[in-house]
Amino acid sequence: MAPTLPKGEPVVTTRTPSSTGSVGEMSSAPFSRRRLLAGGGILAASGALAACGSGTTGVPPASAPTDDPWTSPRTAVIRGVRVPTADWGTAVIDGVRVAVADWVIAENRRPGTLDWILGGYPPAGQHLEGFASATSVATGGKVDLMVNCTDTSYRIEAYRMGFYQGYGGRLIAKSPTLKGVVQPPAKVDATHGTVECPWNVSWTANLRGWPPGMYLFRLISASNWQQWIPFVVRQVNESTSAYVLMSAVTTYQAYNAWGGWSLYKDESGAASKRASIVSFDRPYLQSWEQGAADFFGNEFPVLYDMERHGLDLDYWTDIDLHLRGELLKNHQSLWSTGHDEYWSSEMRDHATVATKAGTNLAFLGANAIYRKIRLAPSTFGAARTEICYKSPADPVTASNPAASTVDWGSPPVNMPACELTGSTYISISADDDLTITDPQGWFWKGAGVREGQHLSKVVQGEYNRYIPGQSGPSSVQLFGHSPVTKQGSWSDITYITRPSGGGVLSTGMASWVYKMSNSSTIPAPMVPDPIPGITPILLRSMLNLYGLFGTGPASATQPAQSNWKNYYR
Repeated sequence: MAPTLPKGEPVVTTRTPSSTGSVGEMSSAPFSRRRLLAGGGILAASGALAACGSGTTGVPPASAPTDDPWTSPRTAVIRGVRVPTADWGTAVIDGVRVAVADWVIAENRRPGTLDWILGGYPPAGQHLEGFASATSVATGGKVDLMVNCTDTSYRIEAYRMGFYQGYGGRLIAKSPTLKGVVQPPAKVDATHGTVECPWNVSWTANLRGWPPGMYLFRLISASNWQQWIPFVVRQVNESTSAYVLMSAVTTYQAYNAWGGWSLYKDESGAASKRASIVSFDRPYLQSWEQGAADFFGNEFPVLYDMERHGLDLDYWTDIDLHLRGELLKNHQSLWSTGHDEYWSSEMRDHATVATKAGTNLAFLGANAIYRKIRLAPSTFGAARTEICYKSPADPVTASNPAASTVDWGSPPVNMPACELTGSTYISISADDDLTITDPQGWFWKGAGVREGQHLSKVVQGEYNRYIPGQSGPSSVQLFGHSPVTKQGSWSDITYITRPSGGGVLSTGMASWVYKMSNSSTIPAPMVPDPIPGITPILLRSMLNLYGLFGTGPASATQPAQSNWKNYYR
């Protein structure tokens, strides 16, 4: 039988002693089932930090810590051996040992709220929209928000997203009431389809005292128009957290059509005239999850589950992998979520070096590392401009073929994603069952599944498969081999390991993350309810993955057991 899992219930974990002494037990009281609250959610938790300083800068309360607990390294190298320090330990959850952090456990014990959920939209011809000066900033720093508002006034609330007893978010800070300002018109380079907003700073958020995490800035106008701005607070560079959860903002931006242009179409909607250069210096469309872009469908369920378990987390965007990815080898694993299509050479190089050194990589979607990009600065900072011609028409192709922004597997680059991921992107529009393979393997341990078992309609949308003879490792273990019936193809869950290095798991389907959704407190239009008989199985396999990928190079304990010949004959 498949394991049963209460819908969104908090887990109880017993911590093992760290190197500096024992740690306590993590437990939480059960939360209520779905609560649809008229007027926009429950009251903000009394423990939330209210940063309501004068002027345009959020000032944390006097009680904010000077030395935040999350800024200390989780491990230290002593005589060449990496050992745990005070804030790092392990927990055994349903028989699986995972790496946990005291501060994540404590943070998710704090009262959550549903107030992060949005309500009203601006009427036609009116605007409430904005963007941040960076996709991520380290704890203790500052970030500028640029907001265009045609209402008389508005305010900004910052919510850290996570588990929080099933409510999904906690109010961390808020601005004073700000005057509505109509910002200057966007600058449009029609030759490249580039839309940039030379907007003035509306509010500067002081991040001192803000825990690392994935955030949503909630804009609320005097007339109750609302919009989100996604943002990440990462740990300082000395972090050695076991898990790095990465937000795929370069893919967000590729699909963002604010101002009429994206990497898929121009202002008329014609794909033949799509942009070749897009900018982070603009909002996300109101019509795209009210500014949250891909966050809820492709990222939030993983964040929710990881924080539910109190895992030892750091939080990046893929811009961080590009700019400071040499730090990845200091972590046990990198977690790519549901749609992570656009990668620069720097991103790929950093991930490749890290996995050879022992860092594990989890690709929880499909179509990862398919489009090759370059990143360039803007007036707001580094890596704010995304370049992708999707063809040899890229002006650099003749002089520097390796830098050309063709698809990764196309000439003159010829570096298909499967060389790193073990999995090849095939197509879209799958709508099929997940078929279980190798149920005795580590991935399905404790899930109660059998060989050939079908999980109904789990494989949906884009999908990947293993192709015998493809570039990359040939020792490939399949944990799923699912017919995509209308296209005569397959979707595969693949697992590979590097000699003396990390493991790489690819789910091979774009729908995996969405099917992980596991809250019955957050309204279903925002986050779907768990699927009986399916979600518990997926979450159990994720727990196994957290255990293997969070505690060292996977090749050392679970080298891939090649079985693909059992399924491709």
